[in-house]
Amino acid sequence: MNADREQVLAFAAMFQALGCVQQLAETGRCDGAQSEALIDAIFAIDSENAESLYPPARIQAGLRLAAQHLDRNPGDNVMRMGITVLRLERRLMTHAKLAGDLRDRIADIERARHAFGGQHETVLARLSEAYLQTVSNLQPRVMVHGVPHLLQQERNVHQIRALLLAAIRAAAMWRHVGGSGWRLFWRRRKWLALARALASTT
Repeated sequence: MNADREQVLAFAAMFQALGCVQQLAETGRCDGAQSEALIDAIFAIDSENAESLYPPARIQAGLRLAAQHLDRNPGDNVMRMGITVLRLERRLMTHAKLAGDLRDRIADIERARHAFGGQHETVLARLSEAYLQTVSNLQPRVMVHGVPHLLQQERNVHQIRALLLAAIRAAAMWRHVGGSGWRLFWRRRKWLALARALASTT
Protein backbone atom coordinates (compact mmCIF):
# COMPACT_ATOMS: atom_id res chain seq x y z
CA MET A 1 0.00 0.00 0.00
CA ASN A 2 1.37 3.41 -1.01
CA ALA A 3 2.20 5.39 2.15
CA ASP A 4 1.51 8.82 0.66
CA ARG A 5 -1.85 7.70 -0.70
CA GLU A 6 -2.86 6.23 2.68
CA GLN A 7 -1.81 9.39 4.52
CA VAL A 8 -3.61 11.69 2.09
CA LEU A 9 -6.84 9.70 2.37
CA ALA A 10 -6.83 9.82 6.17
CA PHE A 11 -5.84 13.51 6.13
CA ALA A 12 -8.68 14.27 3.70
CA ALA A 13 -11.16 12.34 5.85
CA MET A 14 -10.26 14.52 8.81
CA PHE A 15 -10.88 17.63 6.71
CA GLN A 16 -14.19 16.28 5.45
CA ALA A 17 -15.35 15.74 9.04
CA LEU A 18 -14.28 19.24 10.05
CA GLY A 19 -15.80 20.75 6.90
CA CYS A 20 -19.10 19.16 7.92
CA VAL A 21 -18.69 20.56 11.44
CA GLN A 22 -18.22 24.06 10.04
CA GLN A 23 -21.23 23.71 7.72
CA LEU A 24 -23.41 22.66 10.65
CA ALA A 25 -22.13 25.57 12.72
CA GLU A 26 -22.83 28.09 9.95
CA THR A 27 -25.93 26.69 8.21
CA GLY A 28 -27.31 23.88 10.38
CA ARG A 29 -26.89 21.43 7.49
CA CYS A 30 -24.32 18.93 6.29
CA ASP A 31 -24.45 16.55 3.33
CA GLY A 32 -25.68 13.19 4.64
CA ALA A 33 -23.45 11.09 2.40
CA GLN A 34 -20.35 13.00 3.50
CA SER A 35 -21.25 12.58 7.15
CA GLU A 36 -22.21 8.91 6.83
CA ALA A 37 -18.82 7.90 5.45
CA LEU A 38 -17.10 9.43 8.46
CA ILE A 39 -19.49 8.13 11.10
CA ASP A 40 -19.18 4.62 9.66
CA ALA A 41 -15.40 4.79 10.07
CA ILE A 42 -15.68 5.43 13.82
CA PHE A 43 -16.93 1.87 14.28
CA ALA A 44 -14.19 0.21 12.20
CA ILE A 45 -11.87 0.31 15.20
CA ASP A 46 -9.46 -2.39 14.04
CA SER A 47 -9.03 -1.36 10.38
CA GLU A 48 -5.38 -1.39 9.37
CA ASN A 49 -5.42 0.78 6.24
CA ALA A 50 -6.93 4.11 5.33
CA GLU A 51 -8.41 3.19 1.97
CA SER A 52 -10.68 0.55 3.49
CA LEU A 53 -12.07 3.23 5.82
CA TYR A 54 -12.03 6.15 3.42
CA PRO A 55 -12.36 5.09 -0.23
CA PRO A 56 -11.81 8.13 -2.47
CA ALA A 57 -15.37 8.03 -3.81
CA ARG A 58 -16.74 8.67 -0.29
CA ILE A 59 -14.40 11.52 0.67
CA GLN A 60 -14.38 13.70 -2.46
CA ALA A 61 -15.30 16.80 -0.46
CA GLY A 62 -12.48 16.09 1.98
CA LEU A 63 -9.95 15.59 -0.81
CA ARG A 64 -10.90 18.94 -2.35
CA LEU A 65 -10.76 20.65 1.04
CA ALA A 66 -7.41 19.05 1.88
CA ALA A 67 -6.00 20.18 -1.48
CA GLN A 68 -7.20 23.71 -0.80
CA HIS A 69 -5.47 23.81 2.57
CA LEU A 70 -2.30 22.12 1.34
CA ASP A 71 -2.10 24.67 -1.47
CA ARG A 72 -2.89 27.94 0.29
CA ASN A 73 -3.13 27.22 4.03
CA PRO A 74 -5.88 29.83 4.52
CA GLY A 75 -5.75 29.64 8.31
CA ASP A 76 -9.55 29.44 8.56
CA ASN A 77 -11.72 27.77 11.19
CA VAL A 78 -11.35 24.35 9.55
CA MET A 79 -7.56 24.58 9.60
CA ARG A 80 -7.54 25.72 13.23
CA MET A 81 -9.81 22.84 14.22
CA GLY A 82 -7.57 20.43 12.29
CA ILE A 83 -4.48 21.49 14.20
CA THR A 84 -6.34 21.04 17.49
CA VAL A 85 -7.70 17.63 16.49
CA LEU A 86 -4.20 16.37 15.67
CA ARG A 87 -2.98 17.53 19.07
CA LEU A 88 -5.99 15.99 20.84
CA GLU A 89 -5.54 12.64 19.13
CA ARG A 90 -1.95 12.44 20.35
CA ARG A 91 -3.03 13.42 23.86
CA LEU A 92 -5.80 10.81 23.84
CA MET A 93 -3.39 8.05 22.84
CA THR A 94 -1.24 8.81 25.89
CA HIS A 95 -4.23 8.33 28.22
CA ALA A 96 -4.76 4.57 28.09
CA LYS A 97 -7.74 4.55 30.46
CA LEU A 98 -9.56 7.32 28.59
CA ALA A 99 -8.81 5.75 25.20
CA GLY A 100 -10.02 2.38 26.50
CA ASP A 101 -13.21 3.94 27.82
CA LEU A 102 -13.87 5.54 24.43
CA ARG A 103 -13.26 2.26 22.65
CA ASP A 104 -15.71 0.47 24.97
CA ARG A 105 -18.35 3.15 24.46
CA ILE A 106 -18.04 2.90 20.66
CA ALA A 107 -18.37 -0.89 20.80
CA ASP A 108 -21.53 -0.49 22.87
CA ILE A 109 -23.00 2.09 20.46
CA GLU A 110 -22.35 -0.30 17.56
CA ARG A 111 -25.49 -2.24 18.52
CA ALA A 112 -27.62 0.88 18.17
CA ARG A 113 -25.99 1.65 14.85
CA HIS A 114 -26.92 -1.80 13.52
CA ALA A 115 -30.48 -1.31 14.70
CA PHE A 116 -31.07 2.27 13.55
CA GLY A 117 -28.27 3.30 11.14
CA GLY A 118 -25.33 5.64 11.66
CA GLN A 119 -27.28 8.86 11.03
CA HIS A 120 -30.07 8.09 13.51
CA GLU A 121 -30.56 10.64 16.29
CA THR A 122 -30.01 7.99 18.96
CA VAL A 123 -26.64 7.00 17.51
CA LEU A 124 -25.50 10.61 17.08
CA ALA A 125 -26.59 11.44 20.64
CA ARG A 126 -24.65 8.51 22.07
CA LEU A 127 -21.54 9.35 20.03
CA SER A 128 -21.88 12.92 21.25
CA GLU A 129 -22.02 11.68 24.84
CA ALA A 130 -18.98 9.46 24.26
CA TYR A 131 -17.04 12.48 22.98
CA LEU A 132 -18.20 14.61 25.91
CA GLN A 133 -17.19 11.99 28.50
CA THR A 134 -13.76 11.26 27.01
CA VAL A 135 -12.16 13.64 24.52
CA SER A 136 -13.72 16.73 26.11
CA ASN A 137 -11.73 16.01 29.27
CA LEU A 138 -8.51 16.73 27.40
CA GLN A 139 -6.84 19.99 26.42
CA PRO A 140 -6.86 21.79 24.08
CA ARG A 141 -10.56 21.78 23.29
CA VAL A 142 -11.81 22.14 19.74
CA MET A 143 -13.40 25.58 19.37
CA VAL A 144 -16.30 25.57 16.92
CA HIS A 145 -17.35 29.01 15.66
CA GLY A 146 -20.64 29.65 13.91
CA VAL A 147 -24.16 31.01 14.30
CA PRO A 148 -24.98 31.04 18.04
CA HIS A 149 -28.54 29.72 17.82
CA LEU A 150 -27.43 26.85 15.56
CA LEU A 151 -24.73 25.89 18.04
CA GLN A 152 -27.40 25.66 20.75
CA GLN A 153 -29.71 23.26 18.89
CA GLU A 154 -29.47 19.80 20.41
CA ARG A 155 -29.35 17.80 17.17
CA ASN A 156 -26.65 20.08 15.74
CA VAL A 157 -24.61 19.76 18.94
CA HIS A 158 -24.88 15.98 18.83
CA GLN A 159 -23.92 15.80 15.17
CA ILE A 160 -21.00 18.21 15.62
CA ARG A 161 -19.57 16.18 18.49
CA ALA A 162 -20.04 12.93 16.56
CA LEU A 163 -18.17 14.45 13.61
CA LEU A 164 -15.40 15.69 15.88
CA LEU A 165 -15.08 12.11 17.07
CA ALA A 166 -14.90 11.06 13.41
CA ALA A 167 -12.13 13.63 12.88
CA ILE A 168 -10.21 12.14 15.83
CA ARG A 169 -10.65 8.69 14.23
CA ALA A 170 -9.25 9.96 10.94
CA ALA A 171 -6.32 11.59 12.76
CA ALA A 172 -5.60 8.28 14.50
CA MET A 173 -5.57 6.48 11.16
CA TRP A 174 -3.32 9.18 9.72
CA ARG A 175 -0.75 8.55 12.43
CA HIS A 176 -1.21 4.78 12.13
CA VAL A 177 -0.23 4.88 8.44
CA GLY A 178 2.80 7.07 9.11
CA GLY A 179 1.45 10.61 9.08
CA SER A 180 3.36 13.22 11.09
CA GLY A 181 4.00 16.93 11.17
CA TRP A 182 7.43 16.50 9.66
CA ARG A 183 6.13 14.27 6.89
CA LEU A 184 3.43 16.83 6.12
CA PHE A 185 6.11 19.52 5.92
CA TRP A 186 8.39 17.57 3.56
CA ARG A 187 5.69 15.90 1.44
CA ARG A 188 3.29 18.83 1.15
CA ARG A 189 3.60 19.29 -2.64
CA LYS A 190 3.38 15.55 -3.23
CA TRP A 191 0.27 15.33 -1.07
CA LEU A 192 -1.29 18.30 -2.85
CA ALA A 193 -0.82 16.66 -6.25
CA LEU A 194 -2.14 13.35 -4.94
CA ALA A 195 -5.21 14.92 -3.31
CA ARG A 196 -6.04 16.69 -6.56
CA ALA A 197 -5.56 13.50 -8.56
CA LEU A 198 -7.73 11.45 -6.20
CA ALA A 199 -10.43 14.12 -6.28
CA SER A 200 -10.60 14.01 -10.06
CA THR A 201 -10.48 10.26 -10.70
CA THR A 202 -13.84 9.23 -9.24
